Amino acid sequence: MATADSLGTIVSLTTQINALNQTLAQTSDPAAKAIIGAQISVLSAQLQSEAAHQQAQADASANLLNGLGLFATLSGLVGTSAPTVINLFKR
Repeated sequence: MATADSLGTIVSLTTQINALNQTLAQTSDPAAKAIIGAQISVLSAQLQSEAAHQQAQADASANLLNGLGLFATLSGLVGTSAPTVINLFKR
């Protein structure tokens, strides 16, 4: 499951990238464009890494639930709503 801190990191990185993209569009100096472009690349790599980490955590949680037989138990208790309940754990 994604924690509030992790989601905060994703939001922060996305906000920074968007701000830098706006700055890049308004910048005409080639050296400044190169520096800003490099910053965007670094932040984009961090964002990709954080998103991949969070996806792995969500997948691991779902796999744990499945491995423990909790998904089958949940399906027996709530029927067709089980996938919806499981998806709540992935958020």
